[in-house]
Amino acid sequence: SALISLALDAGIIEEAVLTKAGPRGAPQGVRVRHRTGVLEAAGSLYAAGAGLQALNQALAEDSSDKLGLVGLPCQTLAAASMKAHPDHPAASQRLCLVIGLFCTWNLSARALRGLLAAEGVGGPINKFDIPPPPAEVFVLETQAGTKEIPLAKVRRKTMPGCALCPDMTAELADISVGAAEGRPGWNTLIARTPAGVSLINEAEKQGILVLEEPAPESLEHLRGAAQGKRSRAAAAWKER
Repeated sequence: SALISLALDAGIIEEAVLTKAGPRGAPQGVRVRHRTGVLEAAGSLYAAGAGLQALNQALAEDSSDKLGLVGLPCQTLAAASMKAHPDHPAASQRLCLVIGLFCTWNLSARALRGLLAAEGVGGPINKFDIPPPPAEVFVLETQAGTKEIPLAKVRRKTMPGCALCPDMTAELADISVGAAEGRPGWNTLIARTPAGVSLINEAEKQGILVLEEPAPESLEHLRGAAQGKRSRAAAAWKER
């Protein structure tokens, strides 16, 4: 959210395509032009959303406005494919910044609602979280308190396509972002392109971000997790 807000304020992009909860909690794509809209879409939902629908709407308009996108690895792959495809010149010309989020699996909004109902969770959810291993729980913060659901139950509800996805860290994004294990309140940033490096450097210069080198063991664990997802996907494709 901080990086997208900076990109809008600095004129790097003029509009951002983000994802936020709709009326029934299902994620939906939104287009924002100001920091207020970015903050309204902040937070993790742990359900798949149609963010690319909003991107397609923006690209179909007769406009030259520069666009940014925040999405999951599967969505950043789609965006990269559009930018490289000769039939989508608007994408290559206008999509200037892509921020990808780490992801190992996802749920449909319907599956998430069913899981919460089965676990007796009602009312609005203030926050979702998956603590780093070995916690193995899905944590929900509600107005009534905190609820923990074993991850084994959650994984049984994941979308089938997630098993075929080899990308955990949004490798085709300009910047990849994910939780830093063992350091609450911190994120892991991977700058993958010159545009990503430039934005992160500017954020540090302005005091928007505080940057530290990750611990070697954290990097090794991240590499192992990413390789594990790639290997599981390869096995799933072979089985299919």
